[in-house]
Amino acid sequence: MREQIISFSLGVVASFLVWLFTTKFSRVKIVFSKELLGNTDPHDESLYHYSIDVTNKGRRELIDLHMQAKITIIGADAKNPGLKCFALLNLDYSSNLPYLPPAGSRDRLWPNKNTGRIMYAVDMTDTYAEFSKVFYDSRIREKALNKTLQLDDIFAVYPDAALQFHLFGHDAFTGARKMYRSQYYRKENLRTFSRPVLNSPTAP
Repeated sequence: MREQIISFSLGVVASFLVWLFTTKFSRVKIVFSKELLGNTDPHDESLYHYSIDVTNKGRRELIDLHMQAKITIIGADAKNPGLKCFALLNLDYSSNLPYLPPAGSRDRLWPNKNTGRIMYAVDMTDTYAEFSKVFYDSRIREKALNKTLQLDDIFAVYPDAALQFHLFGHDAFTGARKMYRSQYYRKENLRTFSRPVLNSPTAP
Protein backbone atom coordinates (compact mmCIF):
# COMPACT_ATOMS: atom_id res chain seq x y z
CA MET A 1 0.00 0.00 0.00
CA ARG A 2 2.80 2.35 0.91
CA GLU A 3 4.57 1.63 -2.37
CA GLN A 4 1.38 2.40 -4.28
CA ILE A 5 1.00 5.74 -2.52
CA ILE A 6 4.62 6.64 -3.26
CA SER A 7 4.22 5.60 -6.93
CA PHE A 8 1.03 7.63 -7.24
CA SER A 9 2.65 10.66 -5.65
CA LEU A 10 5.69 10.41 -7.91
CA GLY A 11 3.39 10.14 -10.92
CA VAL A 12 1.50 13.27 -9.88
CA VAL A 13 4.75 15.19 -9.33
CA ALA A 14 6.17 14.02 -12.67
CA SER A 15 2.96 15.02 -14.47
CA PHE A 16 3.06 18.43 -12.79
CA LEU A 17 6.67 18.97 -13.82
CA VAL A 18 5.89 18.03 -17.43
CA TRP A 19 2.89 20.39 -17.42
CA LEU A 20 4.99 23.17 -15.89
CA PHE A 21 7.71 22.74 -18.50
CA THR A 22 5.35 22.60 -21.48
CA THR A 23 3.16 25.52 -20.38
CA LYS A 24 5.60 27.86 -18.66
CA PHE A 25 9.13 27.28 -19.87
CA SER A 26 8.72 25.69 -23.29
CA ARG A 27 6.01 27.79 -24.88
CA VAL A 28 5.27 30.31 -27.59
CA LYS A 29 6.18 33.84 -26.54
CA ILE A 30 5.07 36.57 -28.92
CA VAL A 31 6.67 40.02 -28.81
CA PHE A 32 5.31 42.93 -30.85
CA SER A 33 7.52 45.81 -31.96
CA LYS A 34 7.14 49.00 -29.92
CA GLU A 35 6.77 51.16 -33.01
CA LEU A 36 5.01 50.96 -36.35
CA LEU A 37 7.54 51.45 -39.13
CA GLY A 38 6.69 53.29 -42.34
CA ASN A 39 7.82 51.98 -45.71
CA THR A 40 7.27 53.48 -49.13
CA ASP A 41 4.45 51.87 -51.08
CA PRO A 42 6.08 50.08 -54.05
CA HIS A 43 3.11 51.04 -56.24
CA ASP A 44 3.01 54.70 -55.20
CA GLU A 45 6.10 56.32 -53.68
CA SER A 46 4.01 59.18 -52.29
CA LEU A 47 2.33 56.74 -49.86
CA TYR A 48 3.57 54.81 -46.87
CA HIS A 49 2.52 51.46 -45.50
CA TYR A 50 3.02 51.12 -41.77
CA SER A 51 4.21 47.73 -40.58
CA ILE A 52 4.47 45.90 -37.29
CA ASP A 53 7.21 43.41 -36.51
CA VAL A 54 6.22 40.23 -34.65
CA THR A 55 8.81 37.92 -33.06
CA ASN A 56 8.43 34.50 -31.45
CA LYS A 57 10.89 34.51 -28.54
CA GLY A 58 9.55 31.26 -27.13
CA ARG A 59 10.64 27.69 -27.73
CA ARG A 60 7.73 26.36 -29.76
CA GLU A 61 6.32 27.07 -33.19
CA LEU A 62 3.07 28.95 -33.77
CA ILE A 63 1.09 27.77 -36.82
CA ASP A 64 -2.10 28.73 -38.71
CA LEU A 65 -1.48 32.41 -38.13
CA HIS A 66 -4.19 35.02 -38.44
CA MET A 67 -3.67 38.67 -37.58
CA GLN A 68 -6.24 41.42 -37.03
CA ALA A 69 -5.86 45.12 -36.40
CA LYS A 70 -8.53 47.36 -34.92
CA ILE A 71 -8.39 51.13 -34.65
CA THR A 72 -10.57 52.86 -32.07
CA ILE A 73 -11.58 56.52 -32.44
CA ILE A 74 -13.43 58.44 -29.75
CA GLY A 75 -15.31 61.56 -30.79
CA ALA A 76 -15.41 60.90 -34.52
CA ASP A 77 -19.13 61.68 -34.51
CA ALA A 78 -19.61 65.29 -33.42
CA LYS A 79 -23.21 64.60 -32.45
CA ASN A 80 -22.11 61.79 -30.12
CA PRO A 81 -18.68 62.88 -28.78
CA GLY A 82 -18.42 59.94 -26.37
CA LEU A 83 -19.19 57.34 -29.01
CA LYS A 84 -16.40 54.94 -29.93
CA CYS A 85 -15.98 54.09 -33.60
CA PHE A 86 -14.12 50.95 -34.63
CA ALA A 87 -12.55 49.98 -37.93
CA LEU A 88 -10.83 46.71 -38.79
CA LEU A 89 -7.68 47.11 -40.87
CA ASN A 90 -6.50 44.58 -43.40
CA LEU A 91 -3.01 43.13 -42.95
CA ASP A 92 -0.52 41.64 -45.37
CA TYR A 93 2.36 39.58 -44.04
CA SER A 94 5.84 39.37 -45.46
CA SER A 95 6.09 35.57 -45.34
CA ASN A 96 4.37 33.18 -47.72
CA LEU A 97 4.11 30.52 -44.99
CA PRO A 98 1.61 31.02 -42.14
CA TYR A 99 3.82 29.76 -39.34
CA LEU A 100 6.21 31.40 -36.91
CA PRO A 101 9.07 29.27 -35.54
CA PRO A 102 11.15 30.27 -32.51
CA ALA A 103 13.61 33.09 -33.06
CA GLY A 104 17.08 31.83 -33.97
CA SER A 105 15.83 28.57 -35.45
CA ARG A 106 16.32 27.61 -39.07
CA ASP A 107 13.64 27.79 -41.71
CA ARG A 108 12.28 24.46 -42.96
CA LEU A 109 12.67 25.31 -46.64
CA TRP A 110 15.67 27.66 -46.41
CA PRO A 111 18.02 26.16 -43.77
CA ASN A 112 20.51 29.01 -44.06
CA LYS A 113 17.92 31.64 -43.22
CA ASN A 114 17.26 32.69 -39.62
CA THR A 115 13.58 32.85 -38.77
CA GLY A 116 11.36 33.64 -35.84
CA ARG A 117 9.98 36.99 -36.98
CA ILE A 118 7.35 38.15 -39.41
CA MET A 119 6.29 41.62 -40.57
CA TYR A 120 2.67 42.59 -41.14
CA ALA A 121 1.87 45.66 -43.27
CA VAL A 122 -1.25 47.68 -42.53
CA ASP A 123 -3.32 48.01 -45.70
CA MET A 124 -5.85 50.85 -45.60
CA THR A 125 -7.59 49.85 -48.84
CA ASP A 126 -10.51 48.07 -47.18
CA THR A 127 -11.19 51.01 -44.84
CA TYR A 128 -11.87 53.68 -47.47
CA ALA A 129 -15.61 52.98 -47.38
CA GLU A 130 -15.68 53.18 -43.58
CA PHE A 131 -13.82 56.50 -43.41
CA SER A 132 -15.94 57.99 -46.18
CA LYS A 133 -18.95 58.04 -43.84
CA VAL A 134 -20.46 61.45 -43.24
CA PHE A 135 -19.69 61.77 -39.51
CA TYR A 136 -15.92 61.58 -39.99
CA ASP A 137 -13.85 64.72 -40.35
CA SER A 138 -14.12 66.23 -43.83
CA ARG A 139 -10.37 65.90 -44.41
CA ILE A 140 -10.48 62.20 -43.53
CA ARG A 141 -13.43 61.68 -45.88
CA GLU A 142 -11.69 63.47 -48.71
CA LYS A 143 -8.56 61.35 -48.42
CA ALA A 144 -10.63 58.19 -48.15
CA LEU A 145 -12.57 59.10 -51.29
CA ASN A 146 -9.28 59.84 -53.08
CA LYS A 147 -7.83 56.55 -51.77
CA THR A 148 -4.82 58.25 -50.23
CA LEU A 149 -5.75 57.92 -46.55
CA GLN A 150 -3.00 56.57 -44.30
CA LEU A 151 -2.65 55.78 -40.60
CA ASP A 152 -0.73 58.93 -39.80
CA ASP A 153 -3.58 61.02 -41.24
CA ILE A 154 -6.04 59.42 -38.82
CA PHE A 155 -3.76 59.95 -35.84
CA ALA A 156 -3.12 63.56 -36.88
CA VAL A 157 -6.83 64.41 -36.94
CA TYR A 158 -7.82 62.16 -34.03
CA PRO A 159 -4.84 62.27 -31.62
CA ASP A 160 -6.64 60.04 -29.10
CA ALA A 161 -7.08 57.20 -31.60
CA ALA A 162 -5.59 53.85 -30.61
CA LEU A 163 -4.60 50.86 -32.72
CA GLN A 164 -4.26 47.31 -31.38
CA PHE A 165 -3.22 44.06 -33.04
CA HIS A 166 -4.49 40.55 -32.25
CA LEU A 167 -2.50 37.53 -33.39
CA PHE A 168 -4.24 34.14 -33.46
CA GLY A 169 -2.52 30.80 -33.95
CA HIS A 170 -2.17 27.21 -32.81
CA ASP A 171 0.64 25.96 -30.61
CA ALA A 172 2.38 23.40 -32.84
CA PHE A 173 3.12 21.14 -29.85
CA THR A 174 -0.19 21.12 -27.95
CA GLY A 175 -2.56 22.11 -30.76
CA ALA A 176 -4.15 24.71 -28.47
CA ARG A 177 -5.41 27.88 -30.14
CA LYS A 178 -3.89 31.03 -28.67
CA MET A 179 -4.51 34.76 -28.93
CA TYR A 180 -1.85 37.40 -28.34
CA ARG A 181 -2.63 41.11 -27.91
CA SER A 182 -0.25 43.93 -28.69
CA GLN A 183 0.01 47.17 -26.79
CA TYR A 184 -2.14 50.09 -27.91
CA TYR A 185 -0.33 52.10 -30.57
CA ARG A 186 -0.89 55.83 -30.67
CA LYS A 187 0.46 58.76 -32.63
CA GLU A 188 3.79 58.73 -30.79
CA ASN A 189 4.35 55.08 -31.75
CA LEU A 190 4.52 55.88 -35.47
CA ARG A 191 8.01 56.31 -36.85
CA THR A 192 8.20 59.93 -38.08
CA PHE A 193 8.59 60.63 -41.78
CA SER A 194 8.72 63.77 -43.87
CA ARG A 195 5.49 62.91 -45.69
CA PRO A 196 2.96 65.74 -45.14
CA VAL A 197 -0.03 64.67 -43.07
CA LEU A 198 -3.26 66.29 -41.96
CA ASN A 199 -3.24 68.73 -39.08
CA SER A 200 -5.34 68.66 -35.92
CA PRO A 201 -7.60 69.79 -34.35
CA THR A 202 -10.54 68.37 -36.25
CA ALA A 203 -12.68 70.44 -38.49
CA PRO A 204 -16.39 69.90 -39.09
